[in-house]
Amino acid sequence: IFSLTVDKLTSTLADLIGSGHIPYAQIDCLTHTLECESSVSLKHRQRDTKKKILAMEQNILNDTYAMMIRVSCMENDNNDRRKQSFVEYMDSDDDDRRVEPMEVAAGNPE
Repeated sequence: IFSLTVDKLTSTLADLIGSGHIPYAQIDCLTHTLECESSVSLKHRQRDTKKKILAMEQNILNDTYAMMIRVSCMENDNNDRRKQSFVEYMDSDDDDRRVEPMEVAAGNPE
């Protein structure tokens, strides 16, 4: 129809989209079609993407802070002290500190 090859037409459309002459458009290279999106749905998609990115960023920051604390504890031998004090607590001869398991009634509580 346009006396152009599909590759040349796709290249021309890509240039027009890239320069902003055809806003909110995408080329589907599999089906060789041009898809346009309304500005409202584009803004909704961008907003949703921004929320997801901010949530991922917060998770990464939280994980980084946790790793920094763990490394600091390992450098200062704080990780062994906590385990050691718990073991000493459980091995102590003072029976008042030990918690005995509760007896569970065999019958139905109702």
